[in-house]
Amino acid sequence: MKKTVLIIDDSKTQLETLKIILKRSGYNVVTACNPQEGFCKIFEIAPDLIISDIVMPDLNGYQFCKLVKSMCYSKEIPVILLTVLDQKIDKFWSTKSGANRFVPKTIPSDELIKICNNTINENPVNDATKKQILCKKINIDEVPNILNQILDNTLIRSTIMNEFRLLSENMNNEHELLANIYKIISSIIDYDIAVIWFKENDDECKNFYFDTHLNLSSNFKENLIKDILNKSNCESDVLNFKITYNNSLFINKNIEFNEYKNVGSKNIIPIYFEDNLLGCFAIFNNTYQNYENNDIFDVIVSELKLLFRIKKLYSQTKHLAITDFLTEIYNRRQFDITIEHEFARAIRYLTPLTLCLIDIDHFKSVNDTYGHKIGDEVLRAIALLIKKMFRKSDYIFRYGGEEFMLILPETNVNNAYTPIERLRKEIEKLEFNSNNLKFNITASFGLADNCVDAMTFEQLIKNTDIALYKAKNSGRNKVIIYEGK
Repeated sequence: MKKTVLIIDDSKTQLETLKIILKRSGYNVVTACNPQEGFCKIFEIAPDLIISDIVMPDLNGYQFCKLVKSMCYSKEIPVILLTVLDQKIDKFWSTKSGANRFVPKTIPSDELIKICNNTINENPVNDATKKQILCKKINIDEVPNILNQILDNTLIRSTIMNEFRLLSENMNNEHELLANIYKIISSIIDYDIAVIWFKENDDECKNFYFDTHLNLSSNFKENLIKDILNKSNCESDVLNFKITYNNSLFINKNIEFNEYKNVGSKNIIPIYFEDNLLGCFAIFNNTYQNYENNDIFDVIVSELKLLFRIKKLYSQTKHLAITDFLTEIYNRRQFDITIEHEFARAIRYLTPLTLCLIDIDHFKSVNDTYGHKIGDEVLRAIALLIKKMFRKSDYIFRYGGEEFMLILPETNVNNAYTPIERLRKEIEKLEFNSNNLKFNITASFGLADNCVDAMTFEQLIKNTDIALYKAKNSGRNKVIIYEGK
């Protein structure tokens, strides 16, 4: 069965030349002298291929191609843009307009036919699509309005994308980022509840950001979060979550939602990058809402995916900047920031603050005897042990080569002594193996708090170091508390 080609060119000479070339090659050929006429003929003949000039009055080839590719009835038809233009920007715009090929008018006839054959074979228009095209009739007077709608939609999409991409400046403030995200979304689409969740480490509390005008019962929120986690293939630990409310919508305290199962519309969209879950975006409505084939909703989801990815990269970069690569605990740089903040907080609220400096005994001999690889294993094992034994509110740092530092907020040295002594005993029990040679290690500990001789955080650090020095010089493998001058 012969394939049909539609040729559009404002030059009658060019039209007749192309018509002769294509007819000789066995094609049915239909011509149009301007894009408006050509667009209407698409819905009369359902062509297998369109060849269009670019430089034409009123409507150029780029705009025509964008018009064809933006309509669900015609977007499957392959388009070849044939032109004398040969700059890179021309090829760029042909690609962005949706053209399948960009071909110079100077191309030999046999090469053009080869390109036409390949383009049709690579982009076949099936009978069902042709039937849909033929069922849709377009009047030539409608073409400007259709194009204006497409251009308006393109402008709207571009504006929304730009609004979202400006939010990348808020990555250092999660609450501000979420507030601005909801400000954009709530101005574009209607919803009763929106939820955003950024996935962090599995053992961390899951923080769900809600934006709603409804007063939700505890049972409702619990079931909603459980559903989000299930759809995201995460363990449904509904006890380990926190809800933060945004204020982009007015909260009506008189309307309480109790039954999650009665929600009219649920759209839960897990967001992935390269099979890694980054989080989830979900919107819920009291009445049914269909967001399928909704271009604006698709733009929102697409831009959120990009923001989620940027935020993940930001978090990873920030994590690397404050974390010791070997032990995966905070580094010395982060200690310097944290101690100043925690000391100021302790003074403000009149609470105790304890530092514990830990030094592995004879660590140099471990490296010299068993090698640095085994020495690294020792450091990692001790860091892991400390993380397991202390509270999430405590801070653990790799302070130096074989030194660790703990910041214990709201704790004095007397209360800190027992868990630190327990840690010392657990370190003694650790057993390491190198070439079938087993060995144990010990550590010395210095403790000091802000209750004795510590008017500044620098002095508190110095006092902790004095206590550690006494521990090492009095036999090692012990915990010494700084007792003052």
